[in-house]
Amino acid sequence: MPPEAFRLKSTAELDSVHRQLMHLQRTLRFLVLHANAKALQPTSDENRCAFATQLSRWLTLPPEACFYFSHPKKQDTVNHDIHTKLCHVSPSELSDGSGSGLPRLLINIITRACYDKGLKKLAGWRGMAPTPGDPESWTFKLKGHRGIFGVGCEGKRGDNEKQTARFLICHFPDTEDEELVELMSLHAATTANRPDYLEKVRDFACREEMREPFLMGHLNFSLGQDASHLLLCLESPLKKRVVALDGVRLPQGTEEDYLVPPGECEEDFPAFSLASVLFNAICAAVTYTLKTPPCFYRHAELPGQVVAYNAQGEITTQETDEWPLIRQTVGYGDLSSVLKASGPNLAGDTIWQEGETLPDTLPPVIWQAVTPDTALASLSTPLLDKRPQLIVLTGFLGSGKTTFINNFVEYHTSRNNFVAVVQNEIGETGLDGKLLEGNCNVVEIDEGCVCCTLAGQLSTGITELLGQFTPESIILETTGLANTFNLLDEIDELKELVRFDSVTTIVDCANALTTLETFDVARDQVRAADIVILNKTDLTGPEQTGAVEAKVRRLNAKTLILGTTHGNISPGLLYDDAVGCNDAAGPDASNPAPTHGHHVCHGEEGIGTLKIPLDHPLERKAFLTAIKELPPDILRVKGIVRFTDAEAVEVCQYVGGRIDLSRHTGPYDKEGFLIVIGRDIHNQPLPGVLYDAYHSTGRPVDGPHRPLFHRCACGHH
Repeated sequence: MPPEAFRLKSTAELDSVHRQLMHLQRTLRFLVLHANAKALQPTSDENRCAFATQLSRWLTLPPEACFYFSHPKKQDTVNHDIHTKLCHVSPSELSDGSGSGLPRLLINIITRACYDKGLKKLAGWRGMAPTPGDPESWTFKLKGHRGIFGVGCEGKRGDNEKQTARFLICHFPDTEDEELVELMSLHAATTANRPDYLEKVRDFACREEMREPFLMGHLNFSLGQDASHLLLCLESPLKKRVVALDGVRLPQGTEEDYLVPPGECEEDFPAFSLASVLFNAICAAVTYTLKTPPCFYRHAELPGQVVAYNAQGEITTQETDEWPLIRQTVGYGDLSSVLKASGPNLAGDTIWQEGETLPDTLPPVIWQAVTPDTALASLSTPLLDKRPQLIVLTGFLGSGKTTFINNFVEYHTSRNNFVAVVQNEIGETGLDGKLLEGNCNVVEIDEGCVCCTLAGQLSTGITELLGQFTPESIILETTGLANTFNLLDEIDELKELVRFDSVTTIVDCANALTTLETFDVARDQVRAADIVILNKTDLTGPEQTGAVEAKVRRLNAKTLILGTTHGNISPGLLYDDAVGCNDAAGPDASNPAPTHGHHVCHGEEGIGTLKIPLDHPLERKAFLTAIKELPPDILRVKGIVRFTDAEAVEVCQYVGGRIDLSRHTGPYDKEGFLIVIGRDIHNQPLPGVLYDAYHSTGRPVDGPHRPLFHRCACGHH
């Protein structure tokens, strides 16, 4: 690389690099110090304070952070098991005894645990994301809850014994969950119904109006300075109750019209039941990371508070035992000194310690997380299946499969799931893989059809894919001309590798009646489907949409039919995103019936392709004119084109007489191209600039275009 590549362009860049180097130096020094701590220990009491001060200067840390290195008794009691396992998760976060590293340590524990499919299913993790404005706050999704949980750091501190971080826990209900929204305060309910509600949820930690109304409780996360123990403590009211003493009148109502009657609760929100769901999931992640169950659990109920206000805005609070403040504590490691300092137990406390029988009232997931697969096997829910889900996605040319995949990937990315796409395109150069977005791996199979030319090779391809990646879901996107029946026999042989979910067929509602009437392949795609999605319903009226649905139903009476536009349909409606379940696909989806005999493929219907290289920009008007003059037997044109009137390349999509040009958003530095698909393709005339471009590369003016398929597994072409 040239020297200028290493030059810093601004003072800000220099400061950033300096901070990173200092952080790296601190981390390395800490690890070296930990490895040689006994050799470095002072031998007399009078030298320990000076030794801690010297270490703090060397590590650029507060003296109290280095305390346990300077004290032989403290060092002898280090719980190396806890410390070692936490170092595997986030070593640098343990080097500062002030507690500043605990937020990052906690989120690293959760992130690591969520990579285990069994733990995700057991604890109910569905997704998490950092808030844009505050690096120490996150939002979470949990199974069984439509709303969003928020966790944000409120403070950190450290002393000679432990370091602690305190987090607030919020819950932001789904606005469609009317029953839950009704229990919130009027301010919270009003906020939840504003158009920018979700936008504010994403950075709730920076917005005061998003914290207090949705606050459910607090989480304290403590780690002993000698790594002898780890504690998690939840504090949450059983219910958040706010009483309107004089009631709340309707803005436009009479004196007798109350939104909240006098003396009734404006807010009566079940705070603890929601906060404890997140707390249990976090504890399960800690248990999984430490590979050891808790040794201590306490459930204590303290006097709670009911807030009341009158019409003059005067606010009063009253203690109550009916709606207590609940404090749950879960501990790991040596807690003897901690328990002594916590004072006597109250009469109503539920306490469990290691060696005792686990009470039925304790949340079992916290203990089961040591071996989540074993725990799942003992439950009545389906056994965890670690094979990735396989969805076969098919649909005739231009039906909208790529758009559907983008929505599918976005859905799973938000839940921290990884998607692999095995993409088969008919043509020398694939386009759709260049249009996919999001967190997925795309394996393209060009120059052939996976249901035809490449039949018999799918097993090899998926084996190679699983050797490099561990996706939760695999989408096998077949070419628009594929006959799915020719693939099902081979899918039946992949049981050891994947868990077959369903065949999903996308139907272009605008052109479906003509397509289904004309092409056997299109009809077989519908016949083979477990799920049929009628796409582009915005281009058809109710009468045409109903006619298409009736046609599909005559071809496949058992399939699930759903309508949508732009492929925008939640995968949660189609597939069970909990790994190991596939109820949505129907009873036969997990065990496809082998289909013996021959099924028609596109070669038998005279359908072929050719590639037109575009080595220079085209005049836009001439290009559009040529597209409009394409003969009706040209079924689809797709590719990437450069025009003389624009710098950016554009994506061309032509199907059913409709042309769509859109700016290509990703990087692209190769020459343009078009893939033309049609019947009797070698005898179809190419109009205008398309003819010029095709023959400019030395292809023969007379004679057939070069066929795509050199052979077909069916033996017919």
